[in-house]
Amino acid sequence: MSNTASGIIDVVRQETDWSGGTDTTVLALLNRTFKRIQREHDFTFQEQIATRTLTTAASGFSRFAQPTDCKAVRSLYYIESSERKELDYVDYVDTLTEFSDASKTGKPEAWSLFRDEIYLFPSLASAVTAEVFYYRFLPDFTTTSSNDFLVWGEDALTYGTKREYYG
Repeated sequence: MSNTASGIIDVVRQETDWSGGTDTTVLALLNRTFKRIQREHDFTFQEQIATRTLTTAASGFSRFAQPTDCKAVRSLYYIESSERKELDYVDYVDTLTEFSDASKTGKPEAWSLFRDEIYLFPSLASAVTAEVFYYRFLPDFTTTSSNDFLVWGEDALTYGTKREYYG
């Protein structure tokens, strides 16, 4: 049972007879495996909330960047008078016809995603506080790091890293 990434690195070296593999080299394969597993599966410990104060746009639609560790946005709420209101997701292409007047402002009714930015429709009439619920990518391992996935997914990480080595 490995408690850190270093334990998996040692097992991979031993089971592949890769004595020349440096910690850095094996760690890169381990992190590649870890990212692939995260892309293919959602886990409860990946859920995250980010709170943002969104301001009005100088021109065009109000937009803001996704959190940097965002894998997929689950939902978006804006807070008005201490009450959370969920916004509907609308495909970006559909918003171009549904909210075609970029000069129209008001309370947010819908959101969309385009090029890693979240757009609100219509444009904001005044600043609002928003909460983004999303799945996040966990950070890469260092040799001494651990997380919930390493604890219960050690076999998958070990197998995947060995697969990357033989790949």
